Amino acid sequence: MNAILTLFRKRPVLSLAGVNAFLLLVLFIQHNPLNLQFLRSGYSGADVLLNVDEEDVERIEISDPDYVGGRVILERGDELPENLWQQPEGNMAEESWLDSIITRVPAQYNWKLTIIDANGERQTYSADHERVRILFDGLKRMRDYFALDRTPEKDRDLGMGLDTRGQYTGLQLSFQLEGGRRVENIYVGRSSTRGNQSYVRMNEEDEVFLVEANPRSFVGSGEKEYFRSRNVLPALSLDTIQGLKADMPTRDLEVEIARRANEWQMILPLPTIAQKETFEALLGDILNWQATGFPESIPEDLDPDFACELDLQVQSTGQLTGQSNIHVSILGRVGYSDYIIQRNDQLMRINSIYLADLYEPRERLLDAGPMPGGGVPGGIQ
Repeated sequence: MNAILTLFRKRPVLSLAGVNAFLLLVLFIQHNPLNLQFLRSGYSGADVLLNVDEEDVERIEISDPDYVGGRVILERGDELPENLWQQPEGNMAEESWLDSIITRVPAQYNWKLTIIDANGERQTYSADHERVRILFDGLKRMRDYFALDRTPEKDRDLGMGLDTRGQYTGLQLSFQLEGGRRVENIYVGRSSTRGNQSYVRMNEEDEVFLVEANPRSFVGSGEKEYFRSRNVLPALSLDTIQGLKADMPTRDLEVEIARRANEWQMILPLPTIAQKETFEALLGDILNWQATGFPESIPEDLDPDFACELDLQVQSTGQLTGQSNIHVSILGRVGYSDYIIQRNDQLMRINSIYLADLYEPRERLLDAGPMPGGGVPGGIQ
């Protein structure tokens, strides 16, 4: 102790530097900012049961007793443009902020969803790549830390038994890798009441693992259409929109607004300048519509007074330039701000706050500023 005090007196600067270096080393080991495996301990230090990314998997098949004999299949398509990749929110993959800098971000892909019912009938849709990404992030939370040896009795107790035909009775996820030459199966048993722990098994291994995750939530908790894309329109920016047309036959009303340089020119119902901020808020709302549901039939409480045939004029980009048209049929309103729409022969339910402005263009979409000649828009006094 005396030797340490003597060293502090003789070389205080060097001694303080040594103490600071020691404290930094302690903090580094404790927080492990580089996510180094040899510094990990406990559950977070265990190996991931199935450590794969989207680029490794070509096909995913999901069998769930809640599907009542049906299946859900996800098939990987083309790689998404890099600017559409979205980083995981929070700490879902247990990665630090530094990991995102020093490690390669896995590529993301378009996926196709096929829903097969008990009779073998198929319906195919575009898949929601954000929810597919959440599935892959969730897989990385399942680790081989706490293992139990299997027995037939224990399998039944953990909700991982077989039926009289020898078929697994719980949730099963099958991943095709290496061009279909390798298949990895995940069998899911009981989950805790809070849903943050589950029993899972890889393939036909002799151990069952208790993981700190709920795989059912990754695949929609029994909802067949969970992975169905909610996007109503293709990915478009506001800059590509050249105009809007809306025909509302039940109101005997037409609205047409077109881009003119940095302004929006209303052509119908009145030739005047549209209010830029209000109209662009409406356009932004339309471009970001997400389906909240997929009704099989038109609801009985639909108000047809809000029926509208909506067309967006879009500036095409690429080798061939020009304009294309995107059409959406609004069948009516349900409640305060929900609407039933139809696009590509599919019914969707959406929520839209700003769409109400379109039905009252004179009151809500006109620029209230003065016009040339001293008048005001639309002759409003």
